[in-house]
Amino acid sequence: MKKTILFLSFMCFSIFGFSQSQRTVLLEEFTQASCPPCETTTPALNAIAAANSEKLVQIRYQTSWPGVDPMNADNPGEVQERVDYYGVTGVPNLRYDGTDTGSPGTITQAQIDGAYGVTSPVLIEVEHTINDLTSMDVTVRIINEGTEAFEDPGDKLRVALIEEVISWPSPPGSTSLVEFEAVMKTFFTGAAGMDIPEIAAGEMWENTWTGLTIPDFIYNYNKLAVVAWLQNDASTAVHNAAHSTPVTLEGYADLGITNSAANTSSSLCDYAFTGEVTVENAGGSEVAQYDVNLLINGTATLSETVVDPLASGASNTISFESINLPPGTSVVSFEVVADGGDIATLNNSSAEVVVGKAGAALGLVEEDFESDVVGEFGSGLIVDVPAIGANGVIANSAFVNGTAPLGGFGESENSIFINIWQWNPATASSPNGEIIVADQFLVPDVSSLSFDYAFTNWGGSNDRLQVQISTDCGETFTDLFNEAGASLATAPPLNQNNAFFTPGADDWANVQFDLAAYTGQEVLIRFYITSAWGDMMYIDNIRLSNVVSVEDELTPTEKLTVYPNPTSDDLNIDLTLDAPAAISINVLDVSGRSVLTEKIGGTQDKLNHKLDVSRLQSGMYLLQINAGEKMIVRNVSIVK
Repeated sequence: MKKTILFLSFMCFSIFGFSQSQRTVLLEEFTQASCPPCETTTPALNAIAAANSEKLVQIRYQTSWPGVDPMNADNPGEVQERVDYYGVTGVPNLRYDGTDTGSPGTITQAQIDGAYGVTSPVLIEVEHTINDLTSMDVTVRIINEGTEAFEDPGDKLRVALIEEVISWPSPPGSTSLVEFEAVMKTFFTGAAGMDIPEIAAGEMWENTWTGLTIPDFIYNYNKLAVVAWLQNDASTAVHNAAHSTPVTLEGYADLGITNSAANTSSSLCDYAFTGEVTVENAGGSEVAQYDVNLLINGTATLSETVVDPLASGASNTISFESINLPPGTSVVSFEVVADGGDIATLNNSSAEVVVGKAGAALGLVEEDFESDVVGEFGSGLIVDVPAIGANGVIANSAFVNGTAPLGGFGESENSIFINIWQWNPATASSPNGEIIVADQFLVPDVSSLSFDYAFTNWGGSNDRLQVQISTDCGETFTDLFNEAGASLATAPPLNQNNAFFTPGADDWANVQFDLAAYTGQEVLIRFYITSAWGDMMYIDNIRLSNVVSVEDELTPTEKLTVYPNPTSDDLNIDLTLDAPAAISINVLDVSGRSVLTEKIGGTQDKLNHKLDVSRLQSGMYLLQINAGEKMIVRNVSIVK
């Protein structure tokens, strides 16, 4: 419901008949929790804004790029409308009264003083009351203190809810920033704003909204304020702006988890886990009842209802019974839920604890990640990498805004996504991270491990990939593969600030190891990544099979060409030998089982043969050609 009042104030007119109104400068910033330049400009902007708090009001929009930002995820649509309104293409970007400052993320005292010194044709006032944690009332007044009627075609009134300060317990993005000011939560008028009528000299237009819905993505209800401004859409010039004062709510809980303990064995084969939290009442009144939940991968697994009253300033420690964690990656956290609601929510959850456990030993393994959920950790993986930009999750083309399939060699849709592009070792909790194939391998008599990967470095960065093997359930690891920098890269560097590497079909490499030395043992395989802030890496098609590629037994003058690869129906085989030989062709699947055999009649030194593979299922195969005493092996892919 809303009501609009237009009335005349003769006293106001008689006093201010020939005056103009004092301008309050509107400062709009486009920023992001994973924006490296913002990490530098934000503290300076906060300082100059605080020094000019009587001269300006702020509203800041958390954009969708360049990385992860949960505040943008709260309301991406209206942020994007303001991005489009100004044509913003990079962050940080700063506007004062609708004008670009000319220097990304910064504003000078001279610019503030200059804008503040220009009078406005109208004065704006705004105030709000909070009814409960779900609704509020807002009143906006526009007062014409001049001697002429005010009406400017193209003017729109915009009214937005902001959270004056959001203080995160740990960085929500890839930078070190934890405090974010004047964050836009929603537009009560819509981002496009609303029309206002002509306001005669000395008159005031007043609009009151009642029962406005407070969005459910509020982090501290005591920090809510309302910003209102009048802007001309033709020029983007802002006539004036105002903001309300936050209201301190009484009678609501403010519970927080101030300490958490997660106890589990370092062995990847010991599944026992116990948890403990300390809950503190930071509010001004006693809390009669609350729930504490233990969450595994976002799902409440255990819950304790505490009915003992918790006085203001008091704390209580809750211990959970021991449980067994599932194989793979478990992100464990705790949350407290107060009966009747909580005015501050960011302290309702503990820090996340990432715990990995291995599964039972398997024989042959083929992890292609096609059935895994995009945006989540793979079902057969233990992921322990810094929580930056969805590091280690399963990705497809849509996930990275790409145009080509993201699986190995462009033959499938999904792969593991390693976000080195945003993994700055200078600000991350660690420059290293691991991905373990959580299903243990029971190495068969004759076996090989293979995987596909794609990567490019940035400006000569020395990012490193080690593929390692463990025979003691992850206590120790031994290198199978260790490459870094240009030697690791599978494609030329992009070195583009606004575009990261997404591989094409030709940007992949296949690596294979002979595991004969580990025959009969149970092993774990680890991909250990060390970031030097390079570009993206992708891993796919992790396979343990009982076939081993051998080096070609061809002489320098002999040649084998197999094409097209991948294929769906026919595989052309062109072979040139130094001397005639009896030739046979054998195709093996990843288990080493022969699935197709052809024997070529007679002996010959040149072969141009078309092999029909149309009946084979999609997947990786080993093409084995026997020519007399020689064996030549090639990996081939069938794609349907």
